[in-house]
Amino acid sequence: MENNMNMPPKPDNYLVWAILSTIFCCIGTGIASIIYASKSK
Repeated sequence: MENNMNMPPKPDNYLVWAILSTIFCCIGTGIASIIYASKSK
């Protein structure tokens, strides 16, 4: 019998979108989104 443990897929990383929104839109929420996007790796 095989003991095949399937790992769940990693969540999507929106770091690029977080950086772009920080540059072009909202600095305060953009910084928070960069922090949380980098934690999801």
